[in-house]
Amino acid sequence: MFFLTPAGDRNHNRNLLESVGIQPTPGAVIIAKIIMFTFSPKISAFIHKHPTLKMLALSFLVMIGLSLVIEGWDSESAEKLHLKNYIYFGMAFSFVVEILNMTMMKRQARKRVVQLNEPRLKEKTDDHSDMAH
Repeated sequence: MFFLTPAGDRNHNRNLLESVGIQPTPGAVIIAKIIMFTFSPKISAFIHKHPTLKMLALSFLVMIGLSLVIEGWDSESAEKLHLKNYIYFGMAFSFVVEILNMTMMKRQARKRVVQLNEPRLKEKTDDHSDMAH
């Protein structure tokens, strides 16, 4: 990792970042912040509208954290068991199910449902009664 390299080895860090496609320039950071600040209200509104997505994202973070802990204990066994493949497949499956659920709920909300009222009998208000006076 580039955080653990000696201070005199700055060229190694730069080459590592550039090999992944990250340019360590202040301009790129500023542009990224502007994009994040621009879209954050829309993303926040979407998450507030769909709280199950928030729970799904939190569970994904827990699963990724757990897989990192397992890989830290014994990375060779995790590679042999293809642990990441199972985790990512489970995450993708959960995400697809949630997207289908959101689509179904949206269609159900759009559907016009007719609500019928209970039949009511009119009360007689006439003064004529069957009783003798």
